[in-house]
Amino acid sequence: MALSNGLFIRFKPLEEKETREKIKNMTIFSHKDFYSKSELIINYKKKKKYHYSSGYRNIFSYELFFMIPNMLKEKNSEETFIKLFLKKYNPITEKMLWCGEIEIINNLPFARVVIFTRMLLQKKVEEFEKYNRDYYWNPLKKKLTSKKDVDAVLLHQKGEIKKDINGHPLKIKRSVRKTEERIFSYRGRTGFNRMIDFMKGILSDLYEVLSFSKKTHRSYIPKRQIKENYTVCTCFRIRSINSIIDEINARIGYMFESLKYAFSDDEVWTNKFYTFLHKLNKVAHTSTLEVKGSVYYLSYHSSNEHFRDYLIALRENIKNIILNFEKFWQKHIENHWKIVSN
Repeated sequence: MALSNGLFIRFKPLEEKETREKIKNMTIFSHKDFYSKSELIINYKKKKKYHYSSGYRNIFSYELFFMIPNMLKEKNSEETFIKLFLKKYNPITEKMLWCGEIEIINNLPFARVVIFTRMLLQKKVEEFEKYNRDYYWNPLKKKLTSKKDVDAVLLHQKGEIKKDINGHPLKIKRSVRKTEERIFSYRGRTGFNRMIDFMKGILSDLYEVLSFSKKTHRSYIPKRQIKENYTVCTCFRIRSINSIIDEINARIGYMFESLKYAFSDDEVWTNKFYTFLHKLNKVAHTSTLEVKGSVYYLSYHSSNEHFRDYLIALRENIKNIILNFEKFWQKHIENHWKIVSN
C-alpha cells in the first residue's frame, strides 16, 4: 500500500557516464575534496564491476531531485536543508559522499543531489587481490571460454588469490568498502512507491516545521529511550522514530504558546490540547498502526522495507491527528474573537 502526500521527488540510479556528467557542475559538497574522493569510488567500482547481460546496469551512484521551500534564500540554508533531508532518510548518509546543486524552474527552487552509497574507509586496507569469478580456459583454442564449453578447463576459481608472473601473491591497497550501503533497496513497484512515499513524508515534515516553528527547545512528546544493551540496528531505528518526534515537537510549539499566553484560562481549549498531546504520545510510542485498513507493525529486527512502511504509517497517523486538531484550533480561535469583539 503506497501513501502519497502530493509532493514531488524523482529518484534515478546512475551509471558511470551519467554520474560523471551530473557531478561535474555541482556547487554543494559533503566534503571539500569531493572530486578526489569520488574518483576513488568510481575507479574501484569500475575495477570490480561485473559484465552481465545487456539488460543489467552497473550502478555507480543515485540521483535525487526534489523541490525545496522557497523561503530558503541563502546557500547555507539550502545546503542545511539537503543535509537534514538525507539524515532523516537515513542517518548513515552523514558519512556518505554526495554533492548537490539548486535549480530554479518556473521560479521554484529544486535540489538535485547525487549520492554514492559505497563508502570510503578511514584508512587504506592492504589485502590480497582475488578473482571475483570463475575463469575457464580452452587449451585447444588457447583463449578464455565459458563453463558450457566442452573443452573448458577451470583456470582460476572465484576467491582464488591472484599471482604475478613469478608466482608471488598480488597485494592491493583498498580505500573503499567492499559492499554498498543498501539505503535505496526495495522490492518491485510497490516497494519503490513506499520508498518514495517515505521520502515525501520527510519533505512534508520539514516543510511544516519551517512553516510553523523555526526554533523550539521544548519536548511536548517524550522520545523513545535507547538502552546500552541495544544492537546497532535497534539504536538506529529508535533514532529514526525520535527524529519524527522532534518534528512533532517543533510543529506544535506555536499551539502551546497560544495556550500559555492567550488561552490559559480557557478550560475547553486546555482539555482539548492535552487530549491532543495524549493522542500524539500514544501514536508515537505504539507498535501497531493502521492506515486505510492496512495494519503496520514495529519490529526492531524486521527488514528495512517493513520498518520503512511502519515509519510511513507513523507519519500518516501523526499528520491526521495534527490536522484534525488544527481544524478545531482555528474554529475555536474564531469563536473566541467573535465573543471578545461583541
